[in-house]
Amino acid sequence: MTNLLPATKERTSVTAESKLLPGSLLAYLALTRLYTVVPLALLSYGIGIARGVSRGHVIAAAAAIACALAGGYAYNDLRDQVTDRLNRPARPLVSGQLSRGEVQRFIALLFGAAALLAISTASLRTMTFIILLVLSSQLYSDAIKYIVGLKNMFVGLWCGLLPWGASLDNVVVTDLAAMALVAIFVTQKELIADIYDRDGDAAAGIRTIPVTIGPRAALALVVALNVLLCVPVRSAGDVLILPHLGSTAQMVAIVNMLVLCVVLLNTTHKTVRIYLDLQKVFMIGGCIGLFVMASA
Repeated sequence: MTNLLPATKERTSVTAESKLLPGSLLAYLALTRLYTVVPLALLSYGIGIARGVSRGHVIAAAAAIACALAGGYAYNDLRDQVTDRLNRPARPLVSGQLSRGEVQRFIALLFGAAALLAISTASLRTMTFIILLVLSSQLYSDAIKYIVGLKNMFVGLWCGLLPWGASLDNVVVTDLAAMALVAIFVTQKELIADIYDRDGDAAAGIRTIPVTIGPRAALALVVALNVLLCVPVRSAGDVLILPHLGSTAQMVAIVNMLVLCVVLLNTTHKTVRIYLDLQKVFMIGGCIGLFVMASA
């Protein structure tokens, strides 16, 4: 595989004139990965409304999920500075756009807001869910991400659960099949991200699946996960809450496998990046589409 290590030019710190406020709004937004946070929170809101949960509860729970997720991403940047300098030198913290103290205060604000929003729902399940989400995001950055394979499954499982976070008091067994599809999709997306970061992770001494078994073997695992997405879902949860999720998953898997054929034939930094960007499009578009159908 050709070199997957991006250029590591450091950005200089922003000038004092540009820091009239502590950090820039765009830098803080970059910490939160809004392109992931907002679609998942929207989908959670849509499923909650479809399940008949009160609108006030759903809004508070979805907002708590968004704050907890955003805080988790920011915490990961705080703990991931070594690899970010190698893989993503433009990230707000390592590029000097934000200081360590500013990021720490931002994380405390987000986690605090998540806790207050969860408490406002008066639901023990929702409060427990948000507490576990906050703790899990820290555990992931401190320990789990360094365990080969577990990091991918951990993120996948959490993303499979998050869409139901605003309707926990109304979850039924038939939701498990739909949760599994979301989890499988995110797991293969995370594995592709590790392939993209392989050279930087190896240089930093971090053992991921692609570092351990090589990028082509890791791509074979991505293919296998997409085969699992092709398994049709016939469950009441899929039909009633997320219409067409099974057929959508099959379509996404087929497109993914066609693109993966190209990536396997020409495995470069650019082709892997194209596949990774395609997964982001599927995730954002899928969450928004399913939100519209669930809340209609």
